This record gives sequence, C-alpha cells and structure tokens, in this order.
Amino acid sequence: MPRRRRVPLNYGELMLNRTVGLEIEGYMKKSPRNLNIENCSIKRDGSLSNYWWSDDGRMYGVEVVTQPLDSLAPLGGIFEQILEQGWSASGRASLHVHVDAQDFTFQDRLKLAQFAKCVEDVMFLFVKNRRYNNQYCRLMPNGYKDVLSIEGIEKVQDYRSLIDHAQSIRGHSSSLQLTLNRYQWANIFKSHYNTIEFRLFHPIRKAEDGAKFAYLVHNFVNLVKSSSQEQLAFIAQSIQQESNIELKAKKLLDSLGIDFELPIINERAKASLNNKMLASNREMAG
Repeated sequence: MPRRRRVPLNYGELMLNRTVGLEIEGYMKKSPRNLNIENCSIKRDGSLSNYWWSDDGRMYGVEVVTQPLDSLAPLGGIFEQILEQGWSASGRASLHVHVDAQDFTFQDRLKLAQFAKCVEDVMFLFVKNRRYNNQYCRLMPNGYKDVLSIEGIEKVQDYRSLIDHAQSIRGHSSSLQLTLNRYQWANIFKSHYNTIEFRLFHPIRKAEDGAKFAYLVHNFVNLVKSSSQEQLAFIAQSIQQESNIELKAKKLLDSLGIDFELPIINERAKASLNNKMLASNREMAG
C-alpha cells in the first residue's frame, strides 16, 4: 500500500463507479432565498436553528443538497459559492452522503448491515465527538451483527418481513431485536431514495473534506457489494484483532482502498474501542 497522500488532494482524480449525493448542512450569513448553486438545490432542514429563514439577524440554517454526482470535481465550485454566503459549519449541522445502491439486493443490504455494525467504532474515529451516537446518528442495533445467522434469513426479501421473522423465532436472544429507525449512522433500509445514506459526518467547510468522506463511503458500499459474507467477516475480524487503534484504522482504510490522510479525532470512539480491547484481553487471559 502506498504512503497515504496528504493535503492538498486532487479529489477530481478519485474515480467513482456509482453516484454519490451530499446533503451539506450549515449556516449562512446571507439570505439563501434567491441563491442558485449549480448541481444543487437549497433546502430547509428542521434540525437546524432558524431553518425557517427569519430575517432577525441570526444566521440562516441551510441544507445544500447536490444532485447525484458521478464525479467529485464539482464540489470545488459548490463550496466556492457556499463560502461566498458566509458559511459556518457548526452547531447541530452535519454532512450526509447518499451512495447509489440500485444494484443492491436485500441480501446485499443485510451484508452491509452486518459489516457496518462490526466496524462502526472504527468508522467513527474519523468524525468529531458530537456525532458519536447522537439522536440523529445512532449506533446500529446489536442485532445487525448476527442478522445473517438468523435461521431462514435467506428467504427474507424486505425489511418489514425481516423484523417479523426475527421476532417469530422462539427463544431468540434480545440481541436479534432490530429497529426501523432511520436515524442510524448508516441508514441502510429506510432511505427515501434507492441509496445507502451515511449520516455520521460532522459539518464541513472544505470541498476536500466532503470529497474524502464521500469517497470513503462510496468504497465502503463497493466493498460490500463485491465481497461475500465470509470475506467481510474475515476483514472485520482482522480489524478487530489489531493491537491498537491506529492499526485498526489503517486496516479499515487499506481494505477500502483509501490512500489519503484521514486523522483520528473521535475520543468517544477511541474509548469504546479501548474498552472492547480490554474486555477481549481479559477474556483471553481468563
């Protein structure tokens, strides 16, 4: 694996084989009412302060939603226009990335749910603390870790029947309880579009950061689609067996074909991983 690239990153060189769409939340000093940005629509989002755009001196809560992009190059122009409006990436804002999943079967979504649950603490290492398990970005249910081991799961073809099936198994453990809540860091089953929605990212001010995060989850989806359940389980286990957090992060990024820098910044995710490593070490010692 080559040395990870440091800034500046030429994100136009990052090749996509499925489209991505970004929902960029933040605040503008200038009114967004008549704002037009190429490849984007300007929306209100009820999770933001002053999302109703009152002209009372406060900044305007705005969601800039890109069209599905087959290249990350347009992000440069998008962010130039955003910054001209007096952009602030703070408060309750976040970044959501949708990755096209039209080629995913329901069984592919189950694979993604299982793999995402196994590596979620490592994924959270790259985002700010406040994104970790907040009300709009929950950790995934424990049941996802075992979802493909449920008896008869290969016959389940949609999420509603998955819930019913899990609940119908006599004596199944509480760890198999699943939820229909879309406010998880990876919204796999409840997106309004035929996408996987990744909700874990903190708000951003730079096109490069948006490109890095979009490419990260684009490759995450590709890895799941191209790998078997057994291959994904092997990757997850190899990440879990690494002896420290930096090596876990490197193993995941290597698995996703990421060769640029993504710093580890989330102390809550680090604490969770450290606790799991301590528990594993005690179990092995016992």
